[in-house]
Amino acid sequence: MDRIFIGYGADTFPFVFPQYDYIGKVENYGMPHTFIDKPHNQYLNIWSSFGLIALLSVILLVAVVLLRNYRLLTNYDQNVNMIRIVEGYSVSIVIYLITSIAYDSMVVTSLYFWVTIGLLMTGKHVYSTQTLHLSDAEV
Repeated sequence: MDRIFIGYGADTFPFVFPQYDYIGKVENYGMPHTFIDKPHNQYLNIWSSFGLIALLSVILLVAVVLLRNYRLLTNYDQNVNMIRIVEGYSVSIVIYLITSIAYDSMVVTSLYFWVTIGLLMTGKHVYSTQTLHLSDAEV
């Protein structure tokens, strides 16, 4: 791979993947002229499309969101329903990341993943707003 750090561009995997491994295609797919258009997992897809910098950025973003929400949940015990919702979102993100090891992403699942990440990113604001309103009401 010549462009490890910046990738080859979105949806260029079929053009940069070596399509000339006819023996491997016969062994795995039964046909020598099978056109491989997707990698076998999402992380390889991000890496080949956008590079190692983008892959590490996505992993860092998800890790920061999950760790921040974990810390908020361990320090926040006011609203049990909010805790359950954030726990459910966090578990769904972890499950998506695990399944991404074996599958490439689809538009439908990626949409829910990024919306859930966005909802979890707003968690700190929601927690601090609720705590502010609770402390004002108690005074």
